[in-house]
Amino acid sequence: MRFSKSSVLQIGMTVVGLIAIGSFAQGQGPGKGAAPVTVVNTASNPVPVAGALEVAGGVIEAKQSGTWSVGLSDPVAVAKQAPITGGGGGNNIVAGDNINYGQTHEASGLMVWFTGGTTELILSSNGDTVARLRSSGTGATESVQMPLSRPVAFDSAACFGPAGRCNFSWIGNAP
Repeated sequence: MRFSKSSVLQIGMTVVGLIAIGSFAQGQGPGKGAAPVTVVNTASNPVPVAGALEVAGGVIEAKQSGTWSVGLSDPVAVAKQAPITGGGGGNNIVAGDNINYGQTHEASGLMVWFTGGTTELILSSNGDTVARLRSSGTGATESVQMPLSRPVAFDSAACFGPAGRCNFSWIGNAP
């Protein structure tokens, strides 16, 4: 039996077509090792990330890449504070005495001169200690100056030590 060239070509094409259809008809299920993939981000092989990233533990290490330029595009306006116009005061308190002022004072700065062996000045507000200033305890006359980043409110002051005085002054906080 003899086949013409066109018949051989047709038979060949049919066989190729049947092989191709057979592979599609059988389908291609997941191959070996097609389980979920875990990607590990290492220093030697980093994984690029685009968009938002949620990190367990909340710590992200930042590394500089190139030169950073940090600055402000608009000038920052800082409001001038109003000058202090009142509220300052002072007392000369004997060691062992407690002065109850009967009103609350607000101080933006404190200064105490410890003399004659005084060791401590305690400022209180409603019975709670709000400031405790201590000398070195040597008995020598010395001063403690304390500028405050925010005001302290007090309604009583007490001076402690075996003898001497706490010469106490404060800068007010009234604008």
